[in-house]
Amino acid sequence: MSCKHAHAILRAALLGSLLFALPSQALAQQPTAPPTPQPTLDQILTRVHENFGAYLASVPNLFADEHLVSSFSARDEQSGRAGTNSTIDSVFRLKRTDATDKPIILVESRQIKSVDHRPPAPDQSLTGPVILANAFSAAASFLSPDLERCYDYRLQPDRRLNNATVLVVEYALKPSLPAGTRCPVFEQNTGRVFIDPTSMQIVRLEQKRPHHELTSGAPGSWNEVAPGTLGTWSWSIDYAPVSINNQLFWLPKTISSSTSTNTGRLINWSFVATYSNYHLLTVTSTIVPVVADPSSTPSSPTTPPKN
Repeated sequence: MSCKHAHAILRAALLGSLLFALPSQALAQQPTAPPTPQPTLDQILTRVHENFGAYLASVPNLFADEHLVSSFSARDEQSGRAGTNSTIDSVFRLKRTDATDKPIILVESRQIKSVDHRPPAPDQSLTGPVILANAFSAAASFLSPDLERCYDYRLQPDRRLNNATVLVVEYALKPSLPAGTRCPVFEQNTGRVFIDPTSMQIVRLEQKRPHHELTSGAPGSWNEVAPGTLGTWSWSIDYAPVSINNQLFWLPKTISSSTSTNTGRLINWSFVATYSNYHLLTVTSTIVPVVADPSSTPSSPTTPPKN
């Protein structure tokens, strides 16, 4: 091989090495984007509270299909163990009060369509030792920067929920509150809130009340409890985004509740309610044309008054 030819091959090899090296060098010289800073607890509380306020101000009147599965068991030394399960399907309704009302109130109601796949009794309603009411209008009110006088909030490490990373905030009602402090509830409660870090919307909300007074059913009914009976009550709400009228709302997808007490009579009662088919609550009307009676004599046109 001639010297000239050898130098040509060497130059080609060096050029190829340089071309392959340039992209990696250029890539190495590009500045690395700084990681997204973790929001502070105050920032999270503020954003979530603002989102909740925007929801209350804009969520429309709506309907949804509600499917509720409940189970009840009771056991004592005399009567042994008894239990029952029930499935209730209803049309759930969320209706806003007058826009001038402050604070805004969302009224929850339902029309029960079937109980255990049979027609319900007239005027039948949901019953139980504990019914979770106002889940659509007040459940998320426990998380607010204005309530730091009532609650101790703690930001926990991120975790995975439903295959996504979420922020986690724990809350607990302070054990002692100054006189005159205004709080949503004064019954001891603790809980956790799981938050989507992008939208700052609540994905899941949990709460536990270890000394909750149960509501008794009618005497002799399955949910009868002695006055003043206390039990442990835990509930949770899972939220999902729903598009209504081209606007996105985070609405309950699943609501779960469980209650237990052991004061001479062991009672366990739980339900899981799922919601689907959210749609607007609208009123439609049909204009019915007036059909003239053929037997009647048509009246002559009315002469307009003269000036």
